[in-house]
Amino acid sequence: MGDGFKLVVRCARGDFRRWQSHVIETLAADRTIDLSLEIVSDVQPVPAGLETLFAFDRLFLRGAKETAADLVPVPTHIAAYDRRSGCDLAIDLTGHAQTANTHVTLLGFSCQGLPPLPGALSAILDNDVPVLSAVCQSGERTTAVAGWAVGVEDPVNALAGVAMVLGRLAHLVLTAVDHYRRNPETLDGAIYRAPGVDLSLPSKAPGRLAAPQLMARLLTQRINGRLQRLLKHRVDWRVIYRTRVATSLGRLPMDDRTPFTVLADDGQRFYADPFPVTVDGRSYLFVEDYAYATRKGVISVAEIKADGSLGPMRPALEQGCHLSYPNVFAHDGQIWMIPETASRKTIELWVADRFPDRWRLHSILVDGVEAADATAACIDGIWWMFASTRSRWASSWDTLDIWQASSLFGPWQKIANSPAVVDVGSARPAGRLIHQGGSWKRPVQDSRLRYGGGMAVTRIDRLGPQGFTETVETRFPVRKPLMGLHTWNQSLTASGCFEAMDLFADPSAIGSSFSLF
Repeated sequence: MGDGFKLVVRCARGDFRRWQSHVIETLAADRTIDLSLEIVSDVQPVPAGLETLFAFDRLFLRGAKETAADLVPVPTHIAAYDRRSGCDLAIDLTGHAQTANTHVTLLGFSCQGLPPLPGALSAILDNDVPVLSAVCQSGERTTAVAGWAVGVEDPVNALAGVAMVLGRLAHLVLTAVDHYRRNPETLDGAIYRAPGVDLSLPSKAPGRLAAPQLMARLLTQRINGRLQRLLKHRVDWRVIYRTRVATSLGRLPMDDRTPFTVLADDGQRFYADPFPVTVDGRSYLFVEDYAYATRKGVISVAEIKADGSLGPMRPALEQGCHLSYPNVFAHDGQIWMIPETASRKTIELWVADRFPDRWRLHSILVDGVEAADATAACIDGIWWMFASTRSRWASSWDTLDIWQASSLFGPWQKIANSPAVVDVGSARPAGRLIHQGGSWKRPVQDSRLRYGGGMAVTRIDRLGPQGFTETVETRFPVRKPLMGLHTWNQSLTASGCFEAMDLFADPSAIGSSFSLF
């Protein structure tokens, strides 16, 4: 070891996986770190039948065949840990974090209070929200320093689900090490802890896996889902809208029982992500327009008539990539849009050359990040941008990053305690920020049950360069026949408050007009 920060990574012999390799290789690339490995054998074995189950599930993986859960060789180019040389920090990736050496500070990580892989598997098979935790042991003191409630985008595939949890765990490990190195005295509270998460109670460990029975169960679920899509009405996103008698924005939709109208489509597409806006006395509704034939979204727009009905929908912006979440707003005498361009790994600012259907790319605000649903707001003269981001192998449903700038045009800098939120129940934006009662509030997605399964509104308690905190104030009720709520936006028009949402439902169950709450 040299003169750098001395870091030891503890791994299990015979159960070394790609997420652990990614953590080690990332740390090893930092020339200010002296990295060594401690390979241990006395850890709980992985559940019997696990690799058989993973091999079965690999047949159904979509996209990349490389996952965070793959078994890989232990790297041989990293030096073995020599206890005589000591270390500044040890991190345990086995889930059995304990140390008899009171002079060693140890960061340990778990899922559901269990070692990471069994814990992730337990959450997937029990349809629970996986909770990742980080614990710091220093001398006689043990401190819970992080709790992330993570998203799983394919819970029917055990390998895909477990791999997504382990991918987010790699993110947590690297975040915790970075925070410790920058300021070890303030590690407690520096990393996000999801509200309502109990980090002290482990769940029941999964027993011996009956691999054939699990395969049969998961295969049956896949077949049933496919048959439902073929035989039943198309269940997909629907935009709903109404005009409320109101003179201000921000009143919750549950406060008004005025029926909603369903935005009709031609059966060849769905509409989602509604953003109403009023410009020069005329009002418009922008939406994601997703065509099944092209499997790509464009931005379309319809004028909101004086009686609250909608004119014909027409294209407003189309690109070579998928577009969604048309965040349209006025600033400095012009009309701007920040559409989602996550597949280009950009957050882009567009300006209207001829509103509402001719747009020009003004600038790229943030580059090199896969960001969903970017939502910008000017608060007390400072611009803030909230977006849900995806890191390697992990979901984009559960993580919020925040940037700030002195101008809409940048430069944009990420705030210090990044990620600001890791909570599948409240991270991802679901509409424009609202200023109400002296507080700024944030509509958010609640994807604990499924993507777009619900919505909530949070109150921002602290927002600054050094940190962000918020409180979930209200969760929207989701009652049958609905399967989810996703986005909520309002705009004042000549006839009142135009309100639009999107929901997930069978169209035969909701008709053309219905009361949501």
